[in-house]
Amino acid sequence: MSFAGEIVRRFAEPSTLMRYSIRRRRDGLFQIVHDGAKLPDGSQPDWMEHRVLAGIYETVDLAENELQRLTGGQWIRER
Repeated sequence: MSFAGEIVRRFAEPSTLMRYSIRRRRDGLFQIVHDGAKLPDGSQPDWMEHRVLAGIYETVDLAENELQRLTGGQWIRER
């Protein structure tokens, strides 16, 4: 589990490599994270790190609804 929590759902923007995830925090609540990217060598500079978005949600579904609202519903859930 990373500092941001355990990933329970992932979302991808169809036309780019951008990703978001919903993560379960240690206290059992959920948060939305803009997933950072990595360089070809596998390193992740600080400007590419994961960024927690505002909000703490009681359920994963509430977090997903908020993510879709914030992003205009253009994100597709990955399996």
